[in-house]
Amino acid sequence: MSATDAMPAASGSRKRLGVFLAYDADGILDDYVFFLLREIRPSLARLIIMVNGRLTDESLAKLREISDDIHLRPNQGFDVGAWREGILTHCGFGPLRHYDELVLFNDSFFGPFRPFSEIFDDMDRRNVDFWGLSVHGEATGTGLCPYGYRPRYLQTYFLVFGKRMLLDPVFQSFWETLPEFRHFEEVSERFSAVLTRYFADLGYSWAAYSDTSDLETRRDQNFDHHTHNVYEMVAHREYPVIKRRSFLVPKETY
Repeated sequence: MSATDAMPAASGSRKRLGVFLAYDADGILDDYVFFLLREIRPSLARLIIMVNGRLTDESLAKLREISDDIHLRPNQGFDVGAWREGILTHCGFGPLRHYDELVLFNDSFFGPFRPFSEIFDDMDRRNVDFWGLSVHGEATGTGLCPYGYRPRYLQTYFLVFGKRMLLDPVFQSFWETLPEFRHFEEVSERFSAVLTRYFADLGYSWAAYSDTSDLETRRDQNFDHHTHNVYEMVAHREYPVIKRRSFLVPKETY
């Protein structure tokens, strides 16, 4: 498929651009990545695949079966840097305004456990300006966040932005002026913990697919439910994925 060919969206009539980030230190993408991409591909008119670092020939060939809009870049700036390059360089804000939604996601989760078409349809009915799969309650943070704490925010491994935002010059400026983050703490405190409140303060509405607001407590007690409360999320909150990080956390943490 040509990089510019558009596939009709399977969910509703919304035309979506997806920008996906993959990274593996050895350049080998595991099968779950290809499952994820094959599952979401019918819901996207175009899929830009950004790869931080290198890829083996075998992994590259498998990616090309899904999209040939693939771009390898230095392993710099984490997923945010790759998304920024995908938006600004490989799409551009002129063409982006012709889409109804922008989907940013990475390879940090397994799934989905239900079709993406249903997930998109569910969120279409909620009629919000931007959304994600999960939310983190207010947290004290490390002091890097410009708000002095980490406001309640959508977790940034999967984000969807609607038409109203794509047409706003402020949304373009947000991405154009992002710095290159060099440490993960900077990404957490100066991007993830900022994005939701920044656009909410501008009047944009947002929601999480799997709401955990009733589980939130004090700033110093809130935690990542998608990592540390997996059974609750999947069994009772309709959480459609599982974060890879859940399998890396020591059992004592639970």
